[in-house]
Amino acid sequence: MSNSRFGPLSSFSQSNQGYLVAFNDVEPKLLDSEHDLGAGWHLRRTTITELEKLRVKHHFHDWLQYTYGYASLMPHSRLYENGKYDATKMLPQDEWRITLVYADDTVGIGPDSLTQALAISDLQLMIGASSSGGENPPNCGRWRRFAGYGVRSRPTGVTTSGIANSAIPFPNWIMSTNDLSHPNQLENARNVIEWRRAEAPPHVLNAIKRFLDLDRLPDYSEFKHLGYFAILESILSHAPQDGDRVDSISRQLRRNLSLVNHRLTEVGLSIPFDPFGNAGLDKIVSRLYSFRSAVAHGGDLQGALESINKLRVGNTTTDMCWMHDYLRSIVRRVIQALIREPELFLHIK
Repeated sequence: MSNSRFGPLSSFSQSNQGYLVAFNDVEPKLLDSEHDLGAGWHLRRTTITELEKLRVKHHFHDWLQYTYGYASLMPHSRLYENGKYDATKMLPQDEWRITLVYADDTVGIGPDSLTQALAISDLQLMIGASSSGGENPPNCGRWRRFAGYGVRSRPTGVTTSGIANSAIPFPNWIMSTNDLSHPNQLENARNVIEWRRAEAPPHVLNAIKRFLDLDRLPDYSEFKHLGYFAILESILSHAPQDGDRVDSISRQLRRNLSLVNHRLTEVGLSIPFDPFGNAGLDKIVSRLYSFRSAVAHGGDLQGALESINKLRVGNTTTDMCWMHDYLRSIVRRVIQALIREPELFLHIK
């Protein structure tokens, strides 16, 4: 078993060197202690020595400049309280929320597979760079960017998580998305990592690649929304024959989402239909598919969003950013199920 970036997994294990840095910010509570992710990997806050040795601050600024063309605020170094940032208050270096994922000498999964698992898991850690070999910790010259890593961003003027300057097109992939009031996040990450240890067949790898490829588009992009539907359809449906309304794409989605949801209950998971309360699956999928059709065929997009909003529970606003996050949550869960039971999905299409 080998890995294209780190060489043979056996030599990678023996070297006891492996450093991955998450580029999205995390809830401060996540870094209060070290966490065992399984398969020989661990998650913790970086130390001051590592910050200086790895030149993390420089690397983050370089990455932001690379993606945006100008220096952006580095939220990991700002005060974060009650779900909001205070962009005016810098933290001391030893309190920066830089997440380091590192390997011990029992590592049982390569960095690429681990990166995929973390992105797909409920932790949603997006690994932006990796390093290995040589020194402990290695110097910054050993860093390698992941070619498949892209940008998730809000449009200019959209305010998110209390950012002071709403004129900054602040990337939401760097927002605090890890809320440990949901204690299953770490457990879910461990499970997905364990499932990903198995050799993945082509239909699993294709789904993962498409999911990560979509992060090259901003969250508000209609093409990104359409991409999520394309992934779901590629996993859960086949092209119906001409004139076959009984086996339409939407019918296949309803049938197979129900099946996948049932299978996920075996491991304490479910597809997140809770924003719609007691609404039936048929109605939920119908509204979502109407949104998909509006995007694909240039229909009444606002009308489709309003129709979805009427189905949601409580006083809500359904816009393109909410739709992005909701569709992403469904796709992540379906891909988790796909990684867990790849053979099942060959038979349900």
